[in-house]
Amino acid sequence: CIRDRIKGRAGVGTRDVINSIEGGLDISFSNSGMWGNGLYFAVNASYSDGYAETIGNGRKLFLVCQVLVGEIQETGANNDNTLKKPKINPANQKRFDSVGGFTAGSQVYIVYENHKCYPAYLIEFS
Repeated sequence: CIRDRIKGRAGVGTRDVINSIEGGLDISFSNSGMWGNGLYFAVNASYSDGYAETIGNGRKLFLVCQVLVGEIQETGANNDNTLKKPKINPANQKRFDSVGGFTAGSQVYIVYENHKCYPAYLIEFS
């Protein structure tokens, strides 16, 4: 399952997180969040606004990405900031592909591998 999601990262240049070698984003720029050290994507742009890069004159940047979420480990509002990858799905004994959660009024998806997301658009807005 591929979904378009919005990515922001406070304190890091938006263009810096794009990993041209793997064609995705560079997880090494990630800090530990509510669901561990991963690449976070929000459904609602209003959530990502707080993480968008400020470039001056009241203008900001963020990325709209295609994210391969696959089988989602749904967590709701229950967070686990120690995650380094999704847990094993007890139904099939295979690891989930991503983690899904809900915070600050938005559904969010977290992936833990660079190649599971592709930056589709760089949006500049005010």
